[in-house]
Amino acid sequence: MRFNYLILLILCLLSCSEPSIIGLEVQPESEKIIISSNSSNLVDFNNESEESLINNTSLSLLGELENTYFLKNKASFITQILIPESNLTLEENLTVDSVILSYKYSDFYGDLNDISSIEVRKIEQDIYSDSIYYSNDFSYNDFSQLPNIAEDYYVSLDSSNPIVRIKINNDIGQQILELGNTILSNNNDFLDEFKGFFMSAQAQNTILHLNPSATNSKFSIYYHNDLDSVNTLSFKLDGNAARTNVFEKVISNDILNDKENIYIESMSGYKCKISFTNLDTLQKMLADKAVNQVIMSFEIDNNLMTNDIIPHTQLHLARLDNDGNIVDLTDYVIEGSSFFGGRLDENDIYNFNVTRYFHELLLDNTYTNQLYLLDKSANSNANRSIIKKEVVLNIIYSDL
Repeated sequence: MRFNYLILLILCLLSCSEPSIIGLEVQPESEKIIISSNSSNLVDFNNESEESLINNTSLSLLGELENTYFLKNKASFITQILIPESNLTLEENLTVDSVILSYKYSDFYGDLNDISSIEVRKIEQDIYSDSIYYSNDFSYNDFSQLPNIAEDYYVSLDSSNPIVRIKINNDIGQQILELGNTILSNNNDFLDEFKGFFMSAQAQNTILHLNPSATNSKFSIYYHNDLDSVNTLSFKLDGNAARTNVFEKVISNDILNDKENIYIESMSGYKCKISFTNLDTLQKMLADKAVNQVIMSFEIDNNLMTNDIIPHTQLHLARLDNDGNIVDLTDYVIEGSSFFGGRLDENDIYNFNVTRYFHELLLDNTYTNQLYLLDKSANSNANRSIIKKEVVLNIIYSDL
């Protein structure tokens, strides 16, 4: 059986004076069909706003991004603190010397010097570790009227010691110590009295990825007794502590209406809907052919990727099912992520193996023809990508 290579190049450009091309290249080289996408109209693209994301508790994101294209996106979060151990016993007449909230950051986006303030507010509402939260369940305005209890902050620039320390008003530590041993011996009783914190920051183009599970992530009260004996009480930020990220962006109508580029932004930013609009044309092209592999490729538009935009190292391709839910492709579910692809390669291209999807699309009239290009881990990073609004389908087939 002789193998041929069919390359469909689908370029969706706005200019009618520069028609895009679908090229079928069949060995030998001279056998080729060229079709203008202006007449075939095989693919349609629409940038969409991502309104909310389910919470990811492994990382707490903190900071702000602002860019000419994406405008503004803000990451804040809510967290509980938990007592370090049960049956805690404290002395009487304790005086707080200092209170420090510390986080190790496992990564960051942007410039650490861009952070201009970090604010911490003591919340008055309950949150629960067994509840599911979404990134738009709360907002900055829900807490902005509460007093800021952060007095100073320090962000280490040392990669060997990536730490953020925030000095908290001593009155907060004194309030906690004065709750007494009975309340401080049980988390349920403690959380009834002390709900947790809302943290936010002002920055030009920086997002910190704070790791609540790190050893040096903790809320510490330094105190002494009547005999000037110094001690420390440290509360946990990990474990069963409830926490949720809060993402808020300024929606860009320019992105939503852009017909020349695809915009993917994490932190409830943007995703792109891709629709195959003329399946009959594809079915006729592949009549009497066995499709062996289909690779779907998207290329970064480096003409628009400014220095303050860091592209995603990995993107995801999913489909819209008949119930309107975004679900993983069969290729991803059966073959796994390594085979499915989506990593940004050395040529700034995201390649996806969508062979199974393509078979289902062409053979099953009830199968949805709509895909989504998005970031599967958008709730735990701050990356942004501007991609050329074109898709290249590399189809390897054999004649039947």
